[in-house]
Amino acid sequence: MKKLSVYFKMLSILLFMIYGTVSKAQTLKSVANAKGVYVGNIMGNGFIANNSTQNGNLNSIASAEYNIFVAENAMKMDAVLSNRPANPFNVQISDLNKSNIDKFVNYANSKGMKKRGHALIWYSQAPQWLLNESPSWSAQQIYDFSRTYITALASYTKDSIDEWDVLNEAIDDGGSANYRNAWYSKVNSEANNNGQQGYITYFGSLFSWARAAAPNVKLFYNDYSIEQFGTSKNNFMRNMVKTLKENNTPIDGVGFQSHFKMGSNGMDDSFINQVGRSIDDLATVNLDVAITELDIRLCGSGSDAQQKSAYKRLTKTVLSKPNCNTLLVWGLSDNNSWIPAFFPGCGSATLHNSNYEKKPAYFGVLEGLQELSEVSGPVNSDDVSSITAPNSVIQGATVTVDVSYSSSENRDILVVFQLNQAPWTVYSSVKKDVVAGTGILNFDIEIPDNAPVADNSYQFQVFITTNNGDWNAKLDSQAKENVDVTGIVAQAITNGTYFIKKATANLFINATAASGSTNSVYNTSANSAKWVFTHLGDEEYKVENVAYATSRLEVPNGGVGRGEKVATTVWNGNRDHLIWKAVKIGANFQFLPKHDQASALDIWEGNNSVHLWDKDAGNANQIFALVGVSSSRASSDLISKKDKKVLNDVRFNVYPNPASDVVSIVLQKGMKGNVSVTNMLGQIVHKGNINKDNGIYKIDVSNYKSGVYIINTAIGFKRFVKK
Repeated sequence: MKKLSVYFKMLSILLFMIYGTVSKAQTLKSVANAKGVYVGNIMGNGFIANNSTQNGNLNSIASAEYNIFVAENAMKMDAVLSNRPANPFNVQISDLNKSNIDKFVNYANSKGMKKRGHALIWYSQAPQWLLNESPSWSAQQIYDFSRTYITALASYTKDSIDEWDVLNEAIDDGGSANYRNAWYSKVNSEANNNGQQGYITYFGSLFSWARAAAPNVKLFYNDYSIEQFGTSKNNFMRNMVKTLKENNTPIDGVGFQSHFKMGSNGMDDSFINQVGRSIDDLATVNLDVAITELDIRLCGSGSDAQQKSAYKRLTKTVLSKPNCNTLLVWGLSDNNSWIPAFFPGCGSATLHNSNYEKKPAYFGVLEGLQELSEVSGPVNSDDVSSITAPNSVIQGATVTVDVSYSSSENRDILVVFQLNQAPWTVYSSVKKDVVAGTGILNFDIEIPDNAPVADNSYQFQVFITTNNGDWNAKLDSQAKENVDVTGIVAQAITNGTYFIKKATANLFINATAASGSTNSVYNTSANSAKWVFTHLGDEEYKVENVAYATSRLEVPNGGVGRGEKVATTVWNGNRDHLIWKAVKIGANFQFLPKHDQASALDIWEGNNSVHLWDKDAGNANQIFALVGVSSSRASSDLISKKDKKVLNDVRFNVYPNPASDVVSIVLQKGMKGNVSVTNMLGQIVHKGNINKDNGIYKIDVSNYKSGVYIINTAIGFKRFVKK
């Protein structure tokens, strides 16, 4: 009997160990990672400032249960810009309070968490100095403050924050929803310097400024009481974000704050299904949804069991949607919840009680996660999700490759343009750093003019690698194969630097700021009126300003039609609203934005503004002369400085070029040696020797195929074109 008793005791211990281990492993974080979703919480200022010595239970909950976090107050404007900048219309990174931001980022990074920023522009928790001054600001000053504040903060956090609430709670709560009255409301009733007014124009600008400053960060509109489909505020929100999308605003998603009450508000299946319907509707315009501040409070009605059921059903419903992969609860425990202070008599809204113990609500979220479909790997994987690249490229052109990725920690992404067959020659490559999370990067890839012309012979190869790694340290890769290279195409505008002058007047297009509106000026020689043209093929050009490095001529937000302003931006990549098509009008040009070729670049002399107007070759305001200038940013072609030196060397000349039958080569006195001709497939089609001082060496090219050839001599090489 004693042996049997010992046996059962050992068996009970073994069973406890087995089931104890399984239970311990099933945290919200472990299940969320396995299901490919994010479950998170907020981090208050006290926790951020003192997480190592504050109640250890909070630290344990934070690190064990969640894979995404948001700072409760550390990134709101009253915390970040509590002191008035010397110039509030030109906010600098040095004006920002960054201490708690850095502590938040460092803590989240140490726990492998994704990080949300909350919030860039909000009517509330603005610093007192701004609330005192903003009533006297003009609409333009509100634009200038908002632009420079967003640019400073988003630039500072762009490598550390994965997503931002760009605009928070812009819709009022009235029975008939409308825009909320706020410190920025003057933008709706008063025009800025470009004649623009209205909330949509201003809101669109907020997102564009954030995208320009932090191109890899997901951008959200965030609000409360917008979750239930068909309510006044829900309808207003959906119309607003759809209008923003129609205006090409770079908005990626909507945050549903989701502050719910058990009982009278109907936390039944019908209510939860209406939340799901709202998520589905936003998917139709390619908008993601995140549940950003979830709490379900008990206010005298409703039980713990009903609350658990509500959390479970809501978790499963929203995270089953393809465009919703994030759910954050507001409060690490009932001790850290905002609910009792704002809703007297209500409480118990979070997943852990005041003793930091798991509540039935916790297991509701856990069970909702467990019932989600399985995914092939954890959310924090290293993956090249997709690439977008052209099927055909031109020698000497610059093209854009878009890469969607996810990374588990700091990684590198490498894009290579190469042959897609032996010897796998690499012609160009670009590498960028990324931080943990998901995103989209765009890479500008230069196609060298010595890449041989060939069909289906090249590829764009994309690798995600270990930090500072190369292709052989890849964690994942994807390729766009069968890419063509075509010969250099003649262009109407030689790559170089020009004044853009109205053909019939001494009126020049001028940039007023690194990111802002353009205007027109008379008789200028300033760098701000000098523009660098780079041919992208098919008479399409990238146009950059000399005074402001990387600042390009664009139509903000991809606007269209008459009166749409023209400005400068630091947006990366070759998007259509950044590209200008040159149309030859006699010796002059008309410039059409690629995305709106029914309109043309136009100077309105009446107020010196630069905008779009209906395309009209007879309208003198749209006809421009390009006046060449000398500038350190100018270039005569798209080749390296070393090659350019050789090609321009007066000791070595080739003529005529292009040629139809005979090419003559002249080396300066004393220069002799071998000469060869290579086609663009690398094949030598001619060999010879120049052995006379000042000799002229002639080559019969009448039987050569049309295309580009390279003449190699002892002192370098030159291209010539066979007609």
